[in-house]
Amino acid sequence: MTGASAALRRLFRLPASWVLWAAPLILFAPVWLAGKALFWGTPALQFVPWRWIAGEMISRGELPLWNPWSGMGAPLLANYQSALLYPPNWLLFVLQGLGSLLNDSFAPSGFDLSQGLPAWGQTVLVVMHLAWASWGMVRLVRRLNLNPLAQYVSALSFSLSGYMVARAGFLSINAAAAWMPWSILAAEALVRPLEDERQSAVYLRSSLVFAMLLLAGHAQTAWYVLVLAVVWAVVRSQGSAHRLKEGGVSRGRILMTRARAMVRVSALLGLSVVSGIVLSAAQLLPTAEYLLQSQRAAQVDYQLAMTYSFWPWHFVTLLAPGFFGSPASGDYWGYANYWEDAVYIGLLPVLLATAVILGAIRPAASRSMQYREGIRELVVFLLGIASVSFLLALGDHTPLFPWLYQHVPTFDMFQAPARLSIWAVFALALLAGIGAQHWSRPVGSGLYWLRLGTMGALAVSIGSGIGWILLGDVSPTFIRAAAISGLWGITAGLLGLSAPAGTGAVKPGGRVPFLRRMLQTISPRLVKPDLQETGSSKRTRAIPVWQQRVQAGIHSFLSQFWSAIVLLVITADLIVAGWGLNPGVHLDFYARSSNLPSQVENLGSGGRLFLPSEDERRLKFDEFLRFDTFSPEHDWRSLRDVLLPNLNLMQGIPSANNFDPLVPGRYERWMQSLDSMGADQRTLMLNLMGVGVVENMVNAPQQMVQFSSLSDASAARSAGRMRWLPCARFAVNEDSAWQQVMEAGAGLLDGTIIIEGDEAAEAEPGCPTTGHAPVEVTTLSESAQQLTLQIESQSDGWLLVADTWYPGWRAYLDGAETLLLRGDYLFRAVWVPAGDHRVTLVYTPVSFRSGAGISLVGWLLCFAGLLRSNMGNRHLKQERN
Repeated sequence: MTGASAALRRLFRLPASWVLWAAPLILFAPVWLAGKALFWGTPALQFVPWRWIAGEMISRGELPLWNPWSGMGAPLLANYQSALLYPPNWLLFVLQGLGSLLNDSFAPSGFDLSQGLPAWGQTVLVVMHLAWASWGMVRLVRRLNLNPLAQYVSALSFSLSGYMVARAGFLSINAAAAWMPWSILAAEALVRPLEDERQSAVYLRSSLVFAMLLLAGHAQTAWYVLVLAVVWAVVRSQGSAHRLKEGGVSRGRILMTRARAMVRVSALLGLSVVSGIVLSAAQLLPTAEYLLQSQRAAQVDYQLAMTYSFWPWHFVTLLAPGFFGSPASGDYWGYANYWEDAVYIGLLPVLLATAVILGAIRPAASRSMQYREGIRELVVFLLGIASVSFLLALGDHTPLFPWLYQHVPTFDMFQAPARLSIWAVFALALLAGIGAQHWSRPVGSGLYWLRLGTMGALAVSIGSGIGWILLGDVSPTFIRAAAISGLWGITAGLLGLSAPAGTGAVKPGGRVPFLRRMLQTISPRLVKPDLQETGSSKRTRAIPVWQQRVQAGIHSFLSQFWSAIVLLVITADLIVAGWGLNPGVHLDFYARSSNLPSQVENLGSGGRLFLPSEDERRLKFDEFLRFDTFSPEHDWRSLRDVLLPNLNLMQGIPSANNFDPLVPGRYERWMQSLDSMGADQRTLMLNLMGVGVVENMVNAPQQMVQFSSLSDASAARSAGRMRWLPCARFAVNEDSAWQQVMEAGAGLLDGTIIIEGDEAAEAEPGCPTTGHAPVEVTTLSESAQQLTLQIESQSDGWLLVADTWYPGWRAYLDGAETLLLRGDYLFRAVWVPAGDHRVTLVYTPVSFRSGAGISLVGWLLCFAGLLRSNMGNRHLKQERN
């Protein structure tokens, strides 16, 4: 029967491990299985267009370093959230290439598989990352020496939590958060390596984990994970101090031991993080350069930083996630949006976490929980993490976070304090696993309260259910939420009442009253009392060995069956809570639109589209991407046709607008100034930007927006994106340049350019006193990262290209490098002498080349180290054998 017991255990572990992968597949089945794609919010307006245009550039043999179609030009790879160097995202490029190959044979008329397949692949990546987060939790909890039930409870609670599922459409958060369990596992391995683990192998694996975390594309999540990893390593390194104290070691010796452990762990962890930075330098160096040029170069504005602070009333959603409704059901009425405050980990895991917390801080409240060495300290530590996490996540609802914003570095780096709740979700998931490890059928007062709680849940469910039925569609959301929560509460109570007494606290081989009662019911002869009293004496009656093996086998089967039910209940609860939070759309949503007017289609060959900021806001948040519902009255194809940035990338239409999280700081100032300008001055500025068509929102019944060509007397004097200007005025700094641009007015279109920088004076060509000589500017070739122009002029002058000036762009005059200066505050300017000349602008950022070289060396050394470590392990095993 020993073999049978082992087989039963393996039979349990197989479906339990598969549920980690099956659960996210089921949750997202309405999207990936139906051949749809994620689109709501950032997938459509950021991630899909970024990665698709990068794939297009790669297919043409270009590195995806620069995006000329958004915001008058902006970095693409340096845009951290695009995560183009994150290896899992390369699957999208493969799907895009496959779609191009299959277009002629399999694509329906008017549909481009090279656009549809990578959009569908984003959902596959989301599912993969949720499963990867599950497996990371399993490995971490196993490392903490907890049983399989604890491992899978923690894994499901974290990976299918509201935090992970509701934010899944934020693809960079989804990717980075999936590495959180692996990062904490790396920290735990550095603190407490196993006996057969080589320190070098642990260090290299940790470096790889941190590199993947940094490449995943979300700086805020990566920073929170790294901070937690440091705290975890430092606290866990002090775990042996209590044993020294119990052994009578002096206080000085204990302090010295703690200090040495902290220094050792800090050095190892710091070295691993630095190695991860080296491995990801090709991404981090361009991003750092972009950050210094961006609107967030100093700090995030206070109001922006406090946006999406955790609403205190949302703590009730730990028990009932739909208490304030949901955009999936079209009735969300809580503060801000649903997903930023989503923290639900399942009702049963919350109850398990609560029980284990009470058992740790009030031992008398849970006498059945006999913690082994170190677990109580871990529980208290996790409780501290969850408490600090929620306290910080409250943001401006308490004075703590605003004080930290003003006085402590890094707290002014990001918005949405509610995202700090990831620490709490992680800690509660681990606590739920510990609770599952120690879960046993209660006795005494515990049994009384469990029965009372189960009956209370039944009453709540029945009462709320009746109200839900009677009120119908007009029932308040909290009635429905209470009814559903009551059902899960009843289920949790029944599982508690039927829990085998030996599941948690009872040691292996101990008596299992629940099992004995079941076996006695099946066959009274099979199970006999092994103690029989006769008078005042006791004698032991031995149970035959075969009966003991049968009992052990049945006990194992029933325990595994009960554990499987627990996992299925948690999975069902979380799938119900997360259902519909990531809506899908047919793949043709991302296909090129045929409903655009010709004037917009022609922008692909010159000129830009402009959408006023207020119209952009109304189209996004009032018409389409409303926070209360995922199902507005409009057809989603109309969202595609209004060309909100960055959907213009899918159409190949340049736009002056940009919806990137980072944009150049000067570009931000320029665009914000347009909102306060009069019509004439705004038209002038739009001409300077090379805008050809303006889009405005209208209230017509059959028309949401209208496109109109930019028409003004000044437009006739503008040569569009490329202009030849014979006169120059000079500015010594940014503010002076901005002031002169605002004062110059129409003169900027009549032949005057504002050149910024001390070196500009050296190239001053003078200003002719006679009329402007005719100039011919011809575009010879243009790609994303290179522009070649032929210029024929009879006098010296300045060539101004209305594209954003940015470090890394270089200018060449007839093959020799020349100065590329800032012109008219924001754009690129080159001085060109009279005659026939060729001017070439090329984007070759030193930050990327340097970072790529550093990363290449780092990856080669890492692989060499792993190979050497594996060879050492192989030799060690051979010597042992």
